[in-house]
Amino acid sequence: MDASKVNGRGMYRFAELTDVNAIVMDRDPDHAVATSIAEIVDNARPNLLIAGA
Repeated sequence: MDASKVNGRGMYRFAELTDVNAIVMDRDPDHAVATSIAEIVDNARPNLLIAGA
């Protein structure tokens, strides 16, 4: 997903963070996605990949 989707509001939700294995982004504004992933308490944490990093 591109960074413009972080903290955005929309009519649809694709999935919860625990429903995916990996998230590929162009950047993570204010580390919002990394922080959300770190708050997941079980082993269902997805990998966060920043493209070009």
